[in-house]
Amino acid sequence: MDKNTAINPNEPLNAAPEFPAAAPKKHSPVFKIWRVLYPLLIFVGIQFVVGVVMALFYVVTRILPVINQAADPLVMSQQLTDWAISQTLPLALACDLLVLPIFAFMYFRQMKGQKRPAISTFKITDYVLVAALAVFADFAITYFISGFNIVQYFPDYQVLMKGLGSTSVILQVIAVGIVAPVAEEFLMRGVVLNRLLGYMRVLPALLIQAALFGILHMNLLQGLYAGVLGLLLGYVYIKYGSLLMTIVFHITLNTLSVLLPESFAAGVSPFLIIVPAVLLTAGTLWLIRRRGDSEMFISDRKLEKVPQEE
Repeated sequence: MDKNTAINPNEPLNAAPEFPAAAPKKHSPVFKIWRVLYPLLIFVGIQFVVGVVMALFYVVTRILPVINQAADPLVMSQQLTDWAISQTLPLALACDLLVLPIFAFMYFRQMKGQKRPAISTFKITDYVLVAALAVFADFAITYFISGFNIVQYFPDYQVLMKGLGSTSVILQVIAVGIVAPVAEEFLMRGVVLNRLLGYMRVLPALLIQAALFGILHMNLLQGLYAGVLGLLLGYVYIKYGSLLMTIVFHITLNTLSVLLPESFAAGVSPFLIIVPAVLLTAGTLWLIRRRGDSEMFISDRKLEKVPQEE
């Protein structure tokens, strides 16, 4: 033993040497992009598979039995197209029910061990403000589209609305008003936005998740207003740090869109609805902002804080 080596009498002779803690693992840009995008690919992939299965079901049950009866191929093709449009909502509902447990599992797994606000911390005022924000934002966007007849420039959107409108209101409320918002919030804010927040600051993460939310709808007009709503949803999540509040916003907005008749305020200048709705949206955002400190803007959330086992 070196003569100059001091011996600590309080330290066991056979104590294991201490090593400095390993630095957090840094991921490559490719891995980061893949980790953010593959949940979206799962969603789109399930939509594709369910669509193919439903189309095969129609071919087997409707087309094959009459294929030898000299049926006009063009007529059968049109019948398949019309049937597919009429099944838009059942298809969306089936996909959302399939992906919901997947994304819920991914969300709770990646949030394990991270601090989340308790539901008891939210007041009735918080729920009212978030629901009001959804109502005012829906009025502003809906009457901008309908008041200026923006739909005429987007035939694909008209086909989509035709398919949704061909089903019962009860099914629309269940599929569009309840199930879709819950599934989309677990995916977009629960998984995608949280992963982006592990790699970058709040503002770019907020913008990117909103853009991805718009692209996910795969329809230009729907994608544009979904992107705007994605910004509001992202802010609500960042403000409260809870999916519960974004689900309240999303369910309120979608249910109102289903139940509000198209004839509402018919003949009224769109500015008389849009301008107050925009002002009320801005005012409600200001009130929400004053509801205490933001959960994430003031946090010391570290970048690269992601599960290392992935």
